[in-house]
Amino acid sequence: MAAIEWKVLFVVSVEPNSPAWNAGIRDGDFIVAFNGVSVESSDDLFKMLTEEKIGIFQDVTVIRHDKKIDPRVTPVEARMRA
Repeated sequence: MAAIEWKVLFVVSVEPNSPAWNAGIRDGDFIVAFNGVSVESSDDLFKMLTEEKIGIFQDVTVIRHDKKIDPRVTPVEARMRA
């Protein structure tokens, strides 16, 4: 049997009180898809997070401990860090 190769985005850390945190995404999760589109890198995810998605629920497919979960994230405009 051939192995299945998955390309996913590993979540290293999630900022508390961020949209991802509030949706239930946690450190160690694997993001598989954003609105049904495969996510293979952080670049993929950033390209999908466009201005028209700010403030609107977005579906994310996540794998955590071998279980699929589907949190809904509401993106907000990025804050500038000092």
